[in-house]
Amino acid sequence: MKTAKKFIGNMLTVPKIDYTKYTVLIVDDSQESLHFLTTILKRHGYNVQAMRDGHEALLFAQKNQPDLILLDVRMQNIDCYEICQHLKGDEEMRHIPVIFLNAGREILDKVKAFSVGGVDYITKPFEPEEVLARIKTHLSLRQLQKQLEEKNRIQAVTAIENAQLYQDIQQEKQLFEALFLNSPVATAMLNLDTHLIVSWNPAAERLFGYTQTEAVGQHINKLLTNQKMRVSAIGYTDQIAESNDVRVIVQRARKNGSLVDVELLAVPVTMNGKRRLGLVLYHNITDLIQARRAAEIANQAKSEFLSNMSHELRTPLNGILGYAQLLKRDKTLTAHQLDGIDIIYQSGEHLLNLINDILDLTKIETHRFKIEPRTVNLPNFLRGITAMINMQISPKNISFHYEIVSNVPASVQMDDRALGQILIHLLNNAIKFTDEGSVTLRVGETNICGTSTFDELDDATSEKFCKIRFEVIDTGIGIAQDKVERIFLPFEKGGDILTQAEGTGLGLTICKRLVGAMGSELNIKSQLGRGSNFWFDLALPVTVANVERNQGKAKTIIGYKTPKRKILVVDDNKSNRFVLINLLKSIGFSVAEAKNGAIAVEKAQAMLPDAIILDLVMPVMDGYEAARKIRQIPTIQNVVIIAISAGVFSDDGVQSISVGCDAFLAKPFEMTSLFALLETQLSLEWLYDTQPQPQSIPFEGNSQIPPPQEKLHVLYNLALMGDLMEIEEHAKQIAESDEKFAPFGHELHQLAANLEDDRVIALLEKYIDEE
Repeated sequence: MKTAKKFIGNMLTVPKIDYTKYTVLIVDDSQESLHFLTTILKRHGYNVQAMRDGHEALLFAQKNQPDLILLDVRMQNIDCYEICQHLKGDEEMRHIPVIFLNAGREILDKVKAFSVGGVDYITKPFEPEEVLARIKTHLSLRQLQKQLEEKNRIQAVTAIENAQLYQDIQQEKQLFEALFLNSPVATAMLNLDTHLIVSWNPAAERLFGYTQTEAVGQHINKLLTNQKMRVSAIGYTDQIAESNDVRVIVQRARKNGSLVDVELLAVPVTMNGKRRLGLVLYHNITDLIQARRAAEIANQAKSEFLSNMSHELRTPLNGILGYAQLLKRDKTLTAHQLDGIDIIYQSGEHLLNLINDILDLTKIETHRFKIEPRTVNLPNFLRGITAMINMQISPKNISFHYEIVSNVPASVQMDDRALGQILIHLLNNAIKFTDEGSVTLRVGETNICGTSTFDELDDATSEKFCKIRFEVIDTGIGIAQDKVERIFLPFEKGGDILTQAEGTGLGLTICKRLVGAMGSELNIKSQLGRGSNFWFDLALPVTVANVERNQGKAKTIIGYKTPKRKILVVDDNKSNRFVLINLLKSIGFSVAEAKNGAIAVEKAQAMLPDAIILDLVMPVMDGYEAARKIRQIPTIQNVVIIAISAGVFSDDGVQSISVGCDAFLAKPFEMTSLFALLETQLSLEWLYDTQPQPQSIPFEGNSQIPPPQEKLHVLYNLALMGDLMEIEEHAKQIAESDEKFAPFGHELHQLAANLEDDRVIALLEKYIDEE
């Protein structure tokens, strides 16, 4: 009993009441009673409302909700018991305490007052202390009742919430158990204090071979037979205990002793505020590891194959191009013979360019492709592209439009070879798949130029950059939406079957990769039967420097000022040695040869050369090892070593310098490049031929009439790309097309045949109209 009272006492604490906050409604038709009660209550701080009409009092109570009502039993023209019943029947007012007032002392009045809902009964005449005491008592009881109701409400809500929480916990537990048991990933739970396995799902059974019975309760060392694995596993659990996640790729042992490659992900699990458990996931990546290893082996084999292929192709080309350059120095040759040598040289150069293009694409795939920007006249470059396309589009019944939608800078830094390849591929593709309508090249700036700094440019030439958008739009057959992504795949073609027979399907693949290598993205919007729109944006540095062109013809070196120098040529390829030996002897060098690095080291010690031209890839001893040995021999350790190589994928240049070489040249190389290195490394002063070169195609008169501007822009673009052999063909066609163009065509042909690319550009710039 005492315990119950104590519990109730703790639950219900009698509040300290501020009675000034309470409103008491007095209803009595006696003016004297109203005045008496109002005076007493106001004196003690109550808010009092006094009314003589029962119906008005009822309306006031409905609207204002007083805290207590004093209601006289006997009033004229109204039944006060009925008013009380009405109050108690209203949900919003039934809680208001009603104390009846009566001048009589009839027992039946009191019984009726309590039966209709009254809480107390005060007889007249009033005693002030009695009235105040009864009012305070019932207000306190009402306050306690409110507390109890609120506590009951909170307990009810808490009980509901606890029931819901319990239900949620049970559902989460069931969900976790379902996930744990049905997860395809091997999963275990570890006790971080004891390192014992707490849970072991069926996927773990399948992966490691241990059943749940065999695994649960075991120390992790029991399942790890390798000591190194045990040490690492304990280390991982310690990391988890310190609230650190663990994610590693490791090997783990199966029950049968075999090893499996897994990606291990372990996270701490908090229980009761403490990190006592660790959840460990083992993802079997054996197939992935094997596939990656196979891909690495295949990629390595591919790189080695391409490197070997490049070496095998470039080595004979070095002989062809080198000997052609050597023969061009022979003054006994006729003009006809020189023309033949030019054809040999340019055919070899064309083949070299094809090889370089293929290798560039391979470099893109292996992330070894390097963009090589240079200063380019953008309007001239674009006019050259459009002029070439105009010639190609003429056989088809479609029109070609070139649109400049906003001003483009005159001079920019860019890799014009890569950009030209992209635009020509896209335009040719548009022409190929357009039978009627038009093809449009649209170029324009996409934002306002701003200042920027470019590390690869000189401060004198780099001032601004512009983002230029290049678009190729056609009204051709278009591409279905489900094939848009596939057209960029190698050997994937669009169009109908007849059209697909043309080409290799590599054009768009090349474009996408080149655009990506230039730091942008090739986009496409196409609709089947309506045409396609390809576009990409390039941020190009704007330059104020003009592209300077050497107007004079390069002089022919015939020797150098004394003293006489000795050079050792080291190459396992006899043809390459022959070209270099004859070239160097023709200008006065004393030359010896060696076919591998071992012989080179011996000969170098014997002859003490001024310079060694050293091939890097040779049998017996390669150039790297030979260079290292030479740098360790005091008598020859300071000799100039120029490394040469036909490789393209290995970093031959960097590696050759690291082993002690002074310079590097990639095969095949121009003899002018070799002469420039010899001049710098040996401090040579050249002697030049002052005799005029033979004229292969004579022409008379200085009055020249150039062909139309469209043709000039085609030639200028070819000249910028270094395609002198194609220029020769165009020059012949110009000379034969009309007598008035013959002088211009003859001069252009001669300059191209003599490989005077600077003078070819200067001649074309002389007649091209600037826009």
